[in-house]
Amino acid sequence: MVNSLAALDGQMFQKANPGGARTLLVILVADIVGNYPTASQIDEETQRITALPTLVATKKFSEYAIPDGTLDYKVDDSGEPGYQSFKHSIEFALAGSSDALHGEMAKFTNAGALFIIQDKSGDYAVCGSTDDPIFLKKTFALGKKGNDKRGYTLKGEVDGLSFGYMRLQTALVSTLEINTVSL
Repeated sequence: MVNSLAALDGQMFQKANPGGARTLLVILVADIVGNYPTASQIDEETQRITALPTLVATKKFSEYAIPDGTLDYKVDDSGEPGYQSFKHSIEFALAGSSDALHGEMAKFTNAGALFIIQDKSGDYAVCGSTDDPIFLKKTFALGKKGNDKRGYTLKGEVDGLSFGYMRLQTALVSTLEINTVSL
């Protein structure tokens, strides 16, 4: 429990603070055992998640390579006093029109997901939870001509989470089980 506020310099004076993401990891919540993350897995002082989810045997997070500048992740505080909760939202693009890409997108039909996003500073943030997963809405655009974007735009949000912007403890990142093998 936070008992009082501290002095805080939020200017990033003489420091770089670029927006954007480096890595997008995704897993269906059906591939996670139990509830994740839980209050007991969040360090109250640092507000970092202290454990990784337990995965169903042989399951791993998948890394999606996305076009630069197409990932947006937001966390909103919402609700009236006494009823505050958090909303997570994510939007990203996947370029192309391959059979493999269309097949991968079909896996999200009525299937919630949990995302881990690495930002430009190297931190990994969790988006969604197993209790409140992100259900993606997919839009495919063919493009009108030549240099128009052709591919999927995926958007999802979930409201009513008990945690806001949460990052993984740095030591956990090297133990993430990631599938980097393409279809």
